Amino acid sequence: MITAFYDHRDFGEMEDPIGLSCEGEGALFHIAILQTASGSQASEGQDAPKRHGSCVRIAAPVPCMCMSLDYTAGCVNFRDVGEWLNLIAGQPVLRHGRLLRGGKLDHVTDAATIREPVTVMNLRRGPDRPAWLFGAQQIHLPADDGVENYDTQHPKVRRWLGHVVRTAADPEIGLPLLLHCTSGKDRTGVAIAAILFALGIAPALITEEYLLSDGAVRQEWIEQAIDGFSKIDGYFDGVNILTLQQRFCLGTLQN
Repeated sequence: MITAFYDHRDFGEMEDPIGLSCEGEGALFHIAILQTASGSQASEGQDAPKRHGSCVRIAAPVPCMCMSLDYTAGCVNFRDVGEWLNLIAGQPVLRHGRLLRGGKLDHVTDAATIREPVTVMNLRRGPDRPAWLFGAQQIHLPADDGVENYDTQHPKVRRWLGHVVRTAADPEIGLPLLLHCTSGKDRTGVAIAAILFALGIAPALITEEYLLSDGAVRQEWIEQAIDGFSKIDGYFDGVNILTLQQRFCLGTLQN
């Protein structure tokens, strides 16, 4: 079972139940939450949720049917990695508003819905159109479609991820930095995992953050990717780790 989070700040002062889905270890779960403007909450048919700041932590999700991603609704699987990782860890680890992730930007109509990134790193094969960027700088680092990107020991994947992490560490690259692909879960999931691993985030936390995404995600896939980072000495040679940590971390970490 994977613990899921619901943050009422993303939805405003809503009094209707919100359905939150998350996927972990091959099973999809659904939690219905009632979040009122006054901050009270209730869960349907399960143990009472535990509160963490302005968020509700659900420890007992129930199975539900899988729903396909709606790409026309905006940026699918969008989230602030620092915000959610801190919730998972139960303590401040990363800075909020620095590292963002999501799916394609084709149907985003308001930059505020993607936290107004200064830089957009596009991991898809095709470039983003200027209209999708809202004035943000685009960095195009497409993954190689001819290889399995979870196979991080593959030379092409390692080379691609090296570019991704070095770019994230570059102090000339403006923040917030948004990484995206099409669905915001596979190419983006591996790239975010690489950045987090290089930052010194524990593999268990990297795995939980990855599993927050909607769509087909599997724990064993991301564990394969993380395992590849640790099996090759000097995987992130050429990356200024200290600068990377200064840009995204609240302190120096060791994984």
